[in-house]
Amino acid sequence: MRKVKTHTFNNVKYKLGDLIIITWLDAVENPAWQSVDKAATEPLAKCVSVGWFLNKDKKAIRISATVCFDSSRNVNVIPVKWVEKIIKISTKRIKLI
Repeated sequence: MRKVKTHTFNNVKYKLGDLIIITWLDAVENPAWQSVDKAATEPLAKCVSVGWFLNKDKKAIRISATVCFDSSRNVNVIPVKWVEKIIKISTKRIKLI
């Protein structure tokens, strides 16, 4: 049996297969014509992503929102510095992970 590596973010431990919600900020590009005052206050986009935790390194957290029966998956790579909060929904790993 393969040992599952544990990763830490804000003093909470995560491992492969934990189901999590990540609240994070993203860049925004608005091509609309607007005044200097309005453009100067354009906010960042607040995003929420849900998926199974893959891993974390110094720069990014990786999750999969969709996993196939052959274990192939999509991946969402979110810069660690953009993350506001992570909520662990479940530590029960599904067989696909």
